[in-house]
Amino acid sequence: MDILRIDHLRPRGHLRDAAADSCGQLYAGWILANPVALFLRISNPAATKFGPVLRVALPSGTSSVWKVYISAQAGLADVFVLVTLHGKSKDTAYSHARVAPRKP
Repeated sequence: MDILRIDHLRPRGHLRDAAADSCGQLYAGWILANPVALFLRISNPAATKFGPVLRVALPSGTSSVWKVYISAQAGLADVFVLVTLHGKSKDTAYSHARVAPRKP
């Protein structure tokens, strides 16, 4: 489902999750399907400007992303991702990354 499309969030994709930290900064995570990739950006507290795009590493062999969950803290985000590996439905796994996107 294409929940939100923001022209300045490039590369374009489908928003999968968003979270706010205790400082009011919005973390937006979105995916591209081909090639499979996950991206994250952080906003200013007013959510009027976003920092640069951060590509979040996915496990080797990721063929699709099913779910993205973001848990935001001040300046950091824990990103949990449910993926399919090597195109096999029986090979699904959760992956975790702690990232620090650059602020606007």
